[in-house]
Amino acid sequence: MTKKRKTKKMSKKKQQEMKIQRKVIFQCVILSVLVLALTYFLLNSNVLKSKIDEVTASYISFNNSKTTDMLKISNLSKQKKSVGESIFNNSTKTFQVAGEKNKEYEIVVYALGNKVDEEYVSFTLMDNNENKLSSNTLSKMNSTPDDGRVIFTGKIDSKTTLKLNMWLSNNYKGNTKNISYEIKIKPRQEW
Repeated sequence: MTKKRKTKKMSKKKQQEMKIQRKVIFQCVILSVLVLALTYFLLNSNVLKSKIDEVTASYISFNNSKTTDMLKISNLSKQKKSVGESIFNNSTKTFQVAGEKNKEYEIVVYALGNKVDEEYVSFTLMDNNENKLSSNTLSKMNSTPDDGRVIFTGKIDSKTTLKLNMWLSNNYKGNTKNISYEIKIKPRQEW
């Protein structure tokens, strides 16, 4: 009889240990899922990204906290036009412009890093009401003497918010690493 009791006690003790182990494993799994979900949220959300940064250039005021005279759109990726023009495009810059009254300006983009055949680089420039101000491929836009492409020419009222989306065509077959553009806003000039 004593042998049976010892066996049952050991069995209960093992059951207790197993219960504790399951509880610890369950807590570890829950903690891992929470850490992965938080990491995904931080990497894929705009919560930590500033929506509008402000900078003053010598000729016009516009936004970007990292430089004094330009904005940069980095790491263009291949996308369909519908995605490239949407809020799901990671290569989007929103900036606020303060222009002088009755003065025309140009928004010019310059290639940085890897140069790409510009027939594969598309863009859409919208105002704060989501009206398209300009949309095309860079190859169809006028070039400047300093190798830029003019994507917009016109009057910019004070405190205008603009949004620029840029992307690569799905037909692009080259290297997509380090394809970036800088954006400058200049007073209108005849080339």
